[in-house]
Amino acid sequence: MARFPETRRDDVVDVLHGRPIADPYRWLEDPDSVETADWVKRQNEVTARYLESLPDRPWFLDTMQRLMSQPRAGVPFKRAGHYFVSRNDGSQNQDVIFVASSLEGLLAGGRVLVDPNTFSPDGTSSLNSLTVSEDGKLVAYGLSEAGSDWTTFRLLNMASGADVEDALVQTKFSQAEWLPDDRSYVYTHFDHEDAASGTQTAANSGPQLRVHRIGESQDHDELILEFPENDQLMFGAEVTDDDRYLVVSIVEGTENKNRLWVYPIHSGERSELGDPIKIIDEAFAEFVLAGSDATTLYLRTDFEAAAGRLVRRVWGVQDPCARRLSTWLALLAGGRWAAGDSQPAGRWRVRYCLVRGRPPGQQTERLRRLHRGRRASQADRGNHDSTARSAWA
Repeated sequence: MARFPETRRDDVVDVLHGRPIADPYRWLEDPDSVETADWVKRQNEVTARYLESLPDRPWFLDTMQRLMSQPRAGVPFKRAGHYFVSRNDGSQNQDVIFVASSLEGLLAGGRVLVDPNTFSPDGTSSLNSLTVSEDGKLVAYGLSEAGSDWTTFRLLNMASGADVEDALVQTKFSQAEWLPDDRSYVYTHFDHEDAASGTQTAANSGPQLRVHRIGESQDHDELILEFPENDQLMFGAEVTDDDRYLVVSIVEGTENKNRLWVYPIHSGERSELGDPIKIIDEAFAEFVLAGSDATTLYLRTDFEAAAGRLVRRVWGVQDPCARRLSTWLALLAGGRWAAGDSQPAGRWRVRYCLVRGRPPGQQTERLRRLHRGRRASQADRGNHDSTARSAWA
C-alpha cells in the first residue's frame, strides 16, 4: 500500500467567538511557497506510482486517446456580418477559432482568427470568451492561464488578425460586452493587487460593473454599478440586439433568481448609459433576456411556470407600470417540457425544450413527429397562428 508523505502540523490556534479552533495546516494556504511546492510534488509522485500500477491503465489511456484524437468542430455562429466556428484536429490542446465573411467561406475552411495553442508552450492557456464589436472591426477575447478564473482581455483587428494596442484588462466571470460606439465595452471588475494569477488566497471584494474605453487604462474605467454592502451579488450584462439598452441581471450567490435593471444607451461618438430602469427589483424568480424589439422586451422566466415560459413587455423609459409584473404578457406559455433558450429567427422565435431528459437523437426524432402531426392538424383547421408555429420552428 502506498505510504503518503508526512505532512507537518503546526501549533496554530485561533480563538473565534470564544472557542479555540486549531488550524495545523495553515502553512499550505501559501501556494507559492517552496515548502508547499515540495509537498505537492511528493503527493503527486505517490499518486502517479499508484495509478501506473493499475492493470487496466494502458487500456483506459489508449481508449481515451482514441476518443479525444477525433477531429471535431463547434456550431457556427454569426456576429456583425462574420461567421465563426471552433475546430480541433484532434491533436490540439485548445480549439482554434476560424472566421469567414460568408457561411460558404467558413465551410470551405475560412481563416484562423485566434489560435490559443500559440499562447503558451504547454498548451494550458485557453480562450474563455470572444465578442465582436457591432461594426465588425474589433474582436475582444479573454485569455486564461493554467485554468485560472482570472481572464485578461486582448483586442484583435478583425480584417488583419493583428493585435490592437490597448490596456490589458483583468477580470473574472465576465466577457467584454460591446457598446454601440464600437470603442468601449462593459465588463465585471474585481479589485486585485498587481497581476492576478489565480494563486491568491484572499477573498475577492464585491464586483463592480464598469465601462472600459479603448486606449484608456483600467484604472480610469467608469463605474456603473456596485453593492459594497453585499459582496455576494454578481452581475451579468447584455446589450439588446437593437443597441438601445444594456440589460443587467443581478444575482446573489448561485441562486436561480435575479433582479433585472435596464440602462438606456445614449448612442453617439461615445456611448453613454442613462439611469437604470429597475424592471424587476426583487429576486423572486429567474428572468433571462431572450430578445428585444424597439420598446418590447422578451424574457424567459420560471415565475409561476416550473417548466419555464416566454413573456414580453412593451414599455417606455418613463412608463410608470414598468415594474408591475402583471403588465408582462405571456408569449409562449409553459408546457410539460422544460423550456430552454429562446432565440429570434427572422420573424419567428425558436424555442428549445428538454424532453424527458432523453438523449439528443431521441428528443429530435420525437419533436419531428410531433411537429409533423401539429402542422397536419393546423393545415386541416386552416390555423396559421404565428405564435403557436414559432414554438415548434
